[in-house]
Amino acid sequence: YHFLSIVVAFMDLEGLLAQLLSPDNAVRGPAEQHLHNAIQYPDQLMLSLIKVTRSSNFPELKAMSSVLLRKYLYKGNDSLWPKITPNTQESVKRELLLGAEQENDPAVRKKIYDAISELASFIIGGEYQNQQWPELLPSLFRFTNSLQVHHREGALNIFSKLIYFVNDQMKQYFGILKTLFSNGLKDPDPKVRIAALQAVISFFQSNSDDFAETGQRKEFIELVPLMIDVLVSLIQTRNEDSARTALELLVELAGTDPSYLRAYINLCLNIMLSICNGDYEQSTRHIALEFLITISESRPGMARKIPQFLQNVLPVLLRMLMKLEENPHWNLGEDHDVIDDDSRFAEEALDRFAMALGGKMLVPLLFSVAPELLKSSDWRQRHAAVMALTLIAEGCYKHLVAHLGTLLNFIFPMFSDPHPRVRWAACNAMGQFALDFPGALQQQFHNKIFPTIISMTRDAQNPRVQSHAASAIINLCEHCKSETLELYTDDILSSLVNMLRTNNKVVQEETITAIAAIADCIEHRFAKYYDTFVPYLKTLLSSNESPDLKPLQGKAIECLSFIGVAVGKERFLNDAKDIMEFLIKKEKLSNDDTNFTLISQACGRFCSCLGLDFVPYLPYVIPPLLKSSSIQPDIRISDASTTEDHDEGWGVISVGEKNIAINTTLLEEKATACNMLFCYAQALKEGFFPYVEEVAKLTIPFLKFYFSDDVRSAAASLMPCLLLSTKLHLEKTGNDKQLLYNLWDFMLPTFLQSLQTELDMELLVSKLEFLNESLDTVGGYCTAAGLEESVKTISTLISDCAERSDDRNEKKSDQDYDNEDEERLKEESNREEDILNQICELNSKLARAHKGQYINILLQDTAVTKLLWDMLGQDAQPFEKGGALWILGEVVEHGASAWGPTLPGPLASLVNIFSDGLRQPSPSIRERSADGIAAFAKTSQQSLLPRVIDIVKDLMQIIQDPNARSEENSSARESAVTAFGQIVRSFPNNYQQMLPLWLSFIPVTIDDFDNLCYFLENDPFRELLLNQNLNGVLVMLGEILDPELEEEFQKRIQGLFSYLAQYPTFRPAVELLCHQQKEKINSCLNRIF
Repeated sequence: YHFLSIVVAFMDLEGLLAQLLSPDNAVRGPAEQHLHNAIQYPDQLMLSLIKVTRSSNFPELKAMSSVLLRKYLYKGNDSLWPKITPNTQESVKRELLLGAEQENDPAVRKKIYDAISELASFIIGGEYQNQQWPELLPSLFRFTNSLQVHHREGALNIFSKLIYFVNDQMKQYFGILKTLFSNGLKDPDPKVRIAALQAVISFFQSNSDDFAETGQRKEFIELVPLMIDVLVSLIQTRNEDSARTALELLVELAGTDPSYLRAYINLCLNIMLSICNGDYEQSTRHIALEFLITISESRPGMARKIPQFLQNVLPVLLRMLMKLEENPHWNLGEDHDVIDDDSRFAEEALDRFAMALGGKMLVPLLFSVAPELLKSSDWRQRHAAVMALTLIAEGCYKHLVAHLGTLLNFIFPMFSDPHPRVRWAACNAMGQFALDFPGALQQQFHNKIFPTIISMTRDAQNPRVQSHAASAIINLCEHCKSETLELYTDDILSSLVNMLRTNNKVVQEETITAIAAIADCIEHRFAKYYDTFVPYLKTLLSSNESPDLKPLQGKAIECLSFIGVAVGKERFLNDAKDIMEFLIKKEKLSNDDTNFTLISQACGRFCSCLGLDFVPYLPYVIPPLLKSSSIQPDIRISDASTTEDHDEGWGVISVGEKNIAINTTLLEEKATACNMLFCYAQALKEGFFPYVEEVAKLTIPFLKFYFSDDVRSAAASLMPCLLLSTKLHLEKTGNDKQLLYNLWDFMLPTFLQSLQTELDMELLVSKLEFLNESLDTVGGYCTAAGLEESVKTISTLISDCAERSDDRNEKKSDQDYDNEDEERLKEESNREEDILNQICELNSKLARAHKGQYINILLQDTAVTKLLWDMLGQDAQPFEKGGALWILGEVVEHGASAWGPTLPGPLASLVNIFSDGLRQPSPSIRERSADGIAAFAKTSQQSLLPRVIDIVKDLMQIIQDPNARSEENSSARESAVTAFGQIVRSFPNNYQQMLPLWLSFIPVTIDDFDNLCYFLENDPFRELLLNQNLNGVLVMLGEILDPELEEEFQKRIQGLFSYLAQYPTFRPAVELLCHQQKEKINSCLNRIF
């Protein structure tokens, strides 16, 4: 029966396709099964499909057949192409080209062109590159000269899709292609011109590197005026549908490589401005503006050099911002807003312009036009000016932070504006400024800001203004000093109490959040307001559970948690238990509750407040978090040509010809749940141990969850907490550490692999910090396999650093490079320095823990050693050289167990590199060079001997420099003092002169303490110190003593003081110390005796 059904399917494929098109599931289901069975006979299926596509009398069946043909030709690993015979392959290729030439139905013809594109890319650009399709290019060239419009359009469309895959083969045809493109751009038919424009842009994008090498770019740039003419002609003939397509293609070029447009950028600007200012459809004007934004984002330096660029663009944006209408229902809430798309788009555009171009040009320009707008009799102009000043704040921070007074002087009068929407905009501005200028705003202008905002909370006739004033208070509290906010707390809370009494839910929600923000800021000082708010908030929880009250109750729980953390466990404990019992009883901890996110975060704060008293509630809060953490990403992929509406909470990006939509709401829930697991693990430590294994198995893979940065960040932060929880539990129960090591062995490979593929640089720094913290927790434990993977990771990360360094250097040579770019690159370099420091820290921890075993693995990786030597080159940045010296210094210090006192091969030359580094102007290079000298003095004295006198002089120069103790130079000085002490230990011949000199430097680091202990434990140093420099010894001990010192050092100190106390001059010498040093030493003596 199975065989017969397949035979029937091939004999009557048209009937089968008709059944597939049926809306009746009972008809369509069996047909789908027959088709699935037919896949077992790929030759017959492909030939049958091509036959229907070419010869059916029913267009809908031909279209369906061509779709299936394309699907089976290019279905990733399931493609039927490699499964059919060469004869069938030739038949398919021949018939497709004939179909492209002869098919009359436009829909079918398009699908045939698509199938050709897919098949060609599969053959030429995929894994079957050894196959040929010699007829393809000649056929396409012939089509471009056809009298038929659809032939010319179809060929160019195929070129645009295929050019990335056949680029090497096309190089010999560059001359023909230029003529072909030129003719297409001048074609009388707009569809052909659009296809040509797409093909040229695809060609540009695929050949940018080759053009740079061969110098052919200039030749092809001659096509740009024709490309622009395509847009101009479409605009002039009011063919806006096609014009929008042309604009979108030019936006694509502007985003990938706008340098092609450089010579014609003024022409482009004028055309786009004429569209923005013209009587065109809104979407057309927006795409023209998008072109200007994209140029600014992709090549900000080029945009800043365009004459009158912002002077021409800003009026367009301001005019769009003014597209507002009076709305009698405005005060009812955001659901009743009527916002013109022009205004919304202008807000986004102005923010993006500011972020891209900075404030050097934009701030003076806006400051020059704002006064007139703010004095206008039209509230829309005043509103637009306030919004514009607000929108540029983040991107223009560096230029505005020095002119905050001027900026605020624009805004303050607007709080008295007669129109409520202008007052709302002023509140919005202040709230945004609080985030964009954190701390500086509150510190400098609190005496005017807070009274003004408080007055807005009393605007009872305009609840939107009231609620936005509360929102501003929330933001102002975030970076406000508690003592500053306390000056206004009584007045603010008095107003907020009155706002709670309104019947407006939006006002009440923002008010409750503002109370939470105040509690979070002033902390224990909120205790005096506790009885005013906590009973009221608890009453809200127990009120009726109507759906419209749910958001308010969620806010109440959130607020209670902030108050609890602020006032502390002693005051809050009983209320916290009441709240938790309520949440459990009412089943509010379920993932299905609409307030789940707010409640789970609040429970995390309850836990932070209660500590181990929260442990009994873990069985109720952890399972829902595990469920939410397990959420899989919801992704939908569709053709870019199709328009699909997505509900709120979906994000869509375009990748090639596909749209990828992802449910961001689910991702946010997953990230929040992971963060809450971190909060519990961090707060409870060993109390979280019962959940460590389950949480670890679930979240460790999230280190590579590339759909969400927040999920990866939460997973990384969890790792050291899970290890610490396990370690403390084992110590408390008296068990050995094998369970801890097993957890680390399970965790480390994924952790390291995630570092090698992490693309977010700030998250990379955090991940490295958490990895280093984890290593500390496990005491540096690592298996041989773990060491090898660690070296691989270090090699990959340093290589990535080098690539990014090359990219930055390349940007500096760009003709558009300017001061704004210089500032951005400095920020990138600072972030890169953070990354490299964490890499070096990782190397240091592994070297100290595993010494020669690790060093041997490191040096066997030739890529690492080459990168390190490259980082010492003349073109390297100081932090890069410092990083290389840091790593190599650890190699010298800890590799001795592998090779003894004589360094192998090229490492012997390091002494010269470290010695020369002592004289470099960069403090970080001097610091790491001194560390390297100390390592040589400790492990390879013979290598140091020829230069030791010069080295001592250089160290003295660093130590005694007048600015040596400045913040910038202090670390270099400390390292130099340590190196000096190590040289005294290793070369004791002149200790009588050198040791007192070293002691006079009064160093304060642990390494110096190690040197001091050595000198006090060994003669002849001990006799000299105690007989002639006892006071100096005690001063140094007074500097170093700290109750937090590691146990090893504590024991060593006790031994020293037990010995020193025997000296008759010891007690009198202690009495001569300063009060702080005397207290430290006496405290230590009391613990010993």
